[in-house]
Formats: sequence, C-alpha cells, structure tokens
Amino acid sequence: MKILEVGMGPNIGGIEMYFHNNYRHISKDFHFDFIDKEGGLAFYDEYTADGCRVFNMPDFKKRPVSYYFRLTQILKDGGYDAIHINMLSAANVLPVLAGRFTKTKVIVHSHNSGTPSGFSRKMLHYINKPLLNFADVYLACSTLAGRWMFGSKHFTVIPNAIDLTVFNVNNDKRSKYRKELGFSENDYVIGHVGRFAEQKNHAFIIDVFSELHKKPQNYKLLLVGDGELKENILNKVTELGLTDSVIFTGNVDNVQDYMQAMDLFILPSLFEGLPVTGVEAQACGLPCIFSSGVPDEAKLTENVELVSIDDIEKWIETIDRMICLPKADNTEKIREAGYSIIEAVKEFERIIKQ
Repeated sequence: MKILEVGMGPNIGGIEMYFHNNYRHISKDFHFDFIDKEGGLAFYDEYTADGCRVFNMPDFKKRPVSYYFRLTQILKDGGYDAIHINMLSAANVLPVLAGRFTKTKVIVHSHNSGTPSGFSRKMLHYINKPLLNFADVYLACSTLAGRWMFGSKHFTVIPNAIDLTVFNVNNDKRSKYRKELGFSENDYVIGHVGRFAEQKNHAFIIDVFSELHKKPQNYKLLLVGDGELKENILNKVTELGLTDSVIFTGNVDNVQDYMQAMDLFILPSLFEGLPVTGVEAQACGLPCIFSSGVPDEAKLTENVELVSIDDIEKWIETIDRMICLPKADNTEKIREAGYSIIEAVKEFERIIKQ
C-alpha cells in the first residue's frame, strides 16, 4: 500500500518521533511518501535512503490555494491508497479536502488535546472542525485527544507506543552520558524532552529551576530539543545566571541515551494529547512529574505525579521529594498497558488496510 504522510516538519517533536518509531517497525508492504512542513522534514536522510519521496510544499498559511492544488496533483499522480494526516489542530484541513476530492482514503490522526498558540490558529480550528466529516477514518493518541478533535465521532486510540528493547534502564549508558554531559554522580539532573514551543512551557521550567538552584543540592537541568522559542529560553537562562547549570542538547535521535543521564523527568505542558516522551521516560525507569494538562492515561507506572502549573511551590516540593527515588524496571508494566510498538504497529496496519 502507498501512503502519503502529512503533518511532520523539520524539528523532532512528538509527531515526528511518533511516526519515526512506527516507521522502523511497520511492514515493508507499506510505502510512505511525505509532505514537508516549514520547508523541511525530520529524519529526511533516513526516509529518502529507503526510497521515500519528500514533497516540498508552498506555505499553506500564505499560499493556501497553491498548497491545495499542489497536494491534489501529488495525490492524483502518485496513486496513493490513503493520506494519513497527523494533526495538532484542525487549522489546516486542506489535506482532508484534497483527499476527498481525489477519492483517496482520508485518515485523520489527533495528537493533541488543546489548540496551539495563536489567535488565528484557534479560530481556524473551530471553524474547520466540521470539515473533518469528510475524513474516512479517525485516529487519536488518547481518548482525550480524540474527544477534543472529533467530538462524538467514532475514533480508534492508537497508543504512542515505543520500542521497549531500546527504552529501558541502562546503568552503563547512564555513567557514559553523565560523564559526556559533565554531570557528577552527586548532581541531581532534572530532564525534559520537547520542542521549544509555547505548549511545552519551557519558561515555567526555568522559573522552577531558578528556585531549585538556590538550594544546597547540586541541581542540574538537561533540555533536549529545538524549536522557535529556544533563543528566548537561552536568554532567560543567561539573565538568571543559570548558564553553568543548564545543558541544551538541541535535537538528538537517541533520546533514550540522554534520558539515562536524568534522575527525574518533568513535563509541565499547557496541554497534551498523550506525550510519547512521557511514555519513554517511564520506560527508562524515571520518576516523572507531569502537569495536570497531561491526560491521566499517560500515567502508566507508580512514580508519576500530575501537578498543576498554577502551583510553582508544589512543583518545587514534588521535585525535591521525587528526585531521589530509584529508577525502576517498568518494561512489563509499559507492555501490559499497551505501549509496546510491536502491538501498536499491528493495529495501525490493520486500520490502514480496512
């Protein structure tokens, strides 16, 4: 089967990592091509080396008509069995309309439970939601994400599953990466993985860490990822005099190794569908603190707490209490919860073939 993928860009965020995890395990009976976003595509070299095509598109915000006609032409010429549209909101429904117009099977996939920043995007989301009726199949990363995007429509939850042979406790890699990153065994390393965007709430992370940094413990902060707000956060770290205690890695394709270096994982997002990084952190045995904007479904193990971002003191107290917890082997718990990539890919393949 030939599938056209839409909704992924150059930065390694949740959608990019979700699809990449699946791609490495999906049957070779499926061929994927990609529509780029913002002029690029994460993992471009790997996909193109496998024979996948990546189509460069006009900016749908500035040239929506050109975007639509370019997409319909790609679908007509490519003979695709389906178009799989990964959505953070319904702001861009042109791929849905293009799929319907070309009589291509339209699969819409909700990866969020709230509208990303920007007034126009929020307005477009609510205006465009009725046009999702033109889709054939509805998928979501969680029940919350499905209800938010699709309302009462029938949808199937496909968990943001991971490779449990890669994400697990590895003490050898812990020692190696802590040494490479300049952390001592006496340091308490708080970690976060995510795109530098408003939704991920990095400014809050720095505010919390600034207070922790005043304590006698050797607190360090490890931030993995890239994005449009990274420069703002770098400036904030400098202004607060935290430069020596905060490590920015940029995008990496071996997140699991950097998680080994952490003692605690935090995710104070404004909202989430179901964060794959939260699943990965739990699989690596880390105690985790999520915001109350993260669905309860993301809590797969015991050492996870959800804390409101309205209470910074509670975050500080919870970090102090949880950072000394030992890592736990959560592999079987994650598997039993349905987050093994092998099973999730089988379900994804079954739905596409229907």
